[in-house]
Amino acid sequence: MVQRTGDGPGQDDLSGEQAAATPAPLSEHDRDLLLRQWNATEVEFPRDKCAHELIEAHVDQDPSAEAVVWGGETLSYAELDRRANQLAHHLQSLGIGPDVLVAVSLERSVEMVVAWVAALKASGGVVNVDPGYPAERQAFMIADSRARVLVTMKELAPATPPEGTQVVCLDADADAIAAHPQDRLANRAAPSNLAYVIYTSGSTGRPKGVATSHTALIRLIVNNDYIPYQAHDRVAQVSNASFDLVLLEVWGAFLSGACLVGIPTEVVLSPFELEETLRREKISILILATALFNQIARVHPSAFRGVKHLLFGGEAVQPQWVAAVMRAGPPERLVHAYGPAENSCLTTWHLVTEIPEDGGTVPIGKPVRNTQVYLLDEARELVPVGAVGELYIGGVGLARGYLHQPELTEERFVPNPFSDQPDARMYRTGDRARWLPDGTLEFIGRADFQVKIRGFRVEPGEIEAVLAQHPGVAHGLIMVREDEPGDRRLVGYVDGMSGASLDVAELRGFLQERLPDYMVPSAIVILDEFPLNPNGKVDRGALPSPRPEDYAATADYVAPRTELEQKLAEVWAEILGVAKVGVNDDFFDLGGHSLLAVRLATRLGEVLGRRTRSTAVFQAPTIAALAEILDSDSASATAGVMPLQTSGAETPLFCVPGVLGMGIIFSDLVRLLGEGRPVYALQARGFGGDEPAPNTIEAIAADYVATVRAVRAQGPYLLIGYSLGGTIAYEMARQLREQEQEVAFLAMVDSDCRTSTAPPDTDEWHLTAAGMGLVIDGVTLERLIRIGVDELSAAELERALSGGLGPEGMTRDDLRALVPVLQGNFHAFWHYQPQPQPTRVTMFRASDVLPENPSDADMHAGWGDVAPVDVDVIPGKHHTVMREPNVNTLAERLAERLKQVSAGRA
Repeated sequence: MVQRTGDGPGQDDLSGEQAAATPAPLSEHDRDLLLRQWNATEVEFPRDKCAHELIEAHVDQDPSAEAVVWGGETLSYAELDRRANQLAHHLQSLGIGPDVLVAVSLERSVEMVVAWVAALKASGGVVNVDPGYPAERQAFMIADSRARVLVTMKELAPATPPEGTQVVCLDADADAIAAHPQDRLANRAAPSNLAYVIYTSGSTGRPKGVATSHTALIRLIVNNDYIPYQAHDRVAQVSNASFDLVLLEVWGAFLSGACLVGIPTEVVLSPFELEETLRREKISILILATALFNQIARVHPSAFRGVKHLLFGGEAVQPQWVAAVMRAGPPERLVHAYGPAENSCLTTWHLVTEIPEDGGTVPIGKPVRNTQVYLLDEARELVPVGAVGELYIGGVGLARGYLHQPELTEERFVPNPFSDQPDARMYRTGDRARWLPDGTLEFIGRADFQVKIRGFRVEPGEIEAVLAQHPGVAHGLIMVREDEPGDRRLVGYVDGMSGASLDVAELRGFLQERLPDYMVPSAIVILDEFPLNPNGKVDRGALPSPRPEDYAATADYVAPRTELEQKLAEVWAEILGVAKVGVNDDFFDLGGHSLLAVRLATRLGEVLGRRTRSTAVFQAPTIAALAEILDSDSASATAGVMPLQTSGAETPLFCVPGVLGMGIIFSDLVRLLGEGRPVYALQARGFGGDEPAPNTIEAIAADYVATVRAVRAQGPYLLIGYSLGGTIAYEMARQLREQEQEVAFLAMVDSDCRTSTAPPDTDEWHLTAAGMGLVIDGVTLERLIRIGVDELSAAELERALSGGLGPEGMTRDDLRALVPVLQGNFHAFWHYQPQPQPTRVTMFRASDVLPENPSDADMHAGWGDVAPVDVDVIPGKHHTVMREPNVNTLAERLAERLKQVSAGRA
């Protein structure tokens, strides 16, 4: 997870003056400052325990606490313990024990984290093998690690596993695993034994495994100072499982008794959906690679508000995006971190409180606990404050070394002359930094060619070694270019063997078969010969920028044929930095990647006037395919639906929002309903100004019906609406019945029925505000809509934002976007006369809005005149029934009603 800014010695070498100068001897005061005061990080932590023993202690302390939430599945700590124990018994029966590795090749899931815990419980260690890697790289990692067992799924299992590795498929071998007991195994591992191995890119052309002990892992999490993990925390799991930040997520949660919450990749790459998910899942700890942080901050800098701790690191940070987050509503604590995998992922941290007006830099901070940092010159002597030196790391967090590579381990892990501990070592990072006068570190760059791309450490030499295997390539060179600020790309340069004909698309395909996608160059430039400097070495500064033909476009260019394709092509060319894009060109072959997809989606939203998911380009990576999706009726129909829960075999429930049109109002209710039933919240068209909002109940209902039927083509349908949403749900039920579809359940939450229209020339929104109690801490919606958001006083704006009008964390922009939806909905409310229908209505009525002696008419809220109604009184006011603690009662009552519906259909 190393912070990088430089790409080679030509950029990062010390100046001649610095290199030639002989440093003056340090005073005793300065030596004390550098060695003791700024490195005084020693604190107690459980050095005598293994990681899984600490997890078991949390199981014993609070067995019912949530350990994992992933999709529709939730595991308590007791359930995690039992499942991991069974698998651990199975692994131990196959020979797993101390310093014996279990390779885990699973998609990010509950199964993956259970397998990791099981490997440790079997007294072994984990090496994660990303199933998305090319088969050749997966096979190398399994063989090189000498993993005794590979845990995977049948569809992911290799056709021929490496010799000496047994394959366990969790699905195919489920019965054999279930036959083992659920009780705990006796621990045979010591804290010095392997806990995990992470593979990083290697300059020799082969990846190298960084081998880390239980002690180093525990030091990373327990009693740390960068994120004080607590049992009540909810930690997001968003990182690629082969990236070392995952340690802070998975083990950060489990070693602290916290809850790990899995967030799908498509949500992570959609900044607005990510914000909604962070809020809905009540995420308190979020950890991001810097590249992803930069992209999200660039698109939606307020996405992180509400998060308690946000840590980012992994490569060079762009201060302007940190500043944007600080201005837009930062998390409670924003932490910038640095550290290589060789020091169990984290070495220094810096609490960001401000960004200098002139841009400046964001320091990497001070050493984390139980870690020492030294800046040394070529003679491995301390450099003074303010001078640049190579960064060396000491402490108990150091890895044991590189797996099965003793020579490389000896080269990079060297004796520590500054420690009084016997056999103390320090890791030579190859990074260069300087001490600032306040005792924080400023990162300068690399002393070699190693780089960071999208958070992953990349040794260009490894890619060059693979290029050299191509029969037509004479020489290959890889470098990082940043032709557009903030957009760092790998570019390959090759010349061919005599008589060879090289093709960019073919070379790219050759690399894709052998390397992970983040290591495949965006462009490959084919040269007649390499430019040389007077010393006969390659002149990197003279290497040309990639041309459009250096990207792997399709052989036959096809120009855009429609207005939509032309707009898409223009945006693609802008984002990818190429001259032109054909309708059959692949986004990823043109140099695109997941982070550029975020930027692409944002720009398309601006150009097309409607929100586009970044995952759409993964589904349709060509202009032609994406245009077809955007043009399709189903795409536009499902654009207004928010999946709150997608798993479960029961009939789906569709939720209709109230006057705000925001489906997120149902998030707490759905969370409390539990698993087993897919739930979708509808979202008002017109929110955010993407297209005009319908202004009749009939039109709104028709729009929602089209969305519902795009998700589920045939009934039965289950509907629930809150406030005005109940009225809309009633009309939806009527329209569905006209379409000969069954509505098995129709519920309203505190919905009034207006049986007469507003008098002519009446302020509809004033009547609505008065009739529905829509006064937000003294600011009426009439005033909000009449004078506009921008004319509210600062005090009024603050009251409106905090007074319960919408979800927590709303901004002025959010409020402004609501106005057209509110106007359309108020008009619709006062001009709708419900038609009688036989569909039975379940009315959940807020107790605090009922008169002291409610009559049946009051209880029915007018609906009894047009439909049969069952009333269920629930605690709360109109604006609090969907919030805790009142929503707990609503969830219980709704679950009972839905259970009755299911029983009636059985």
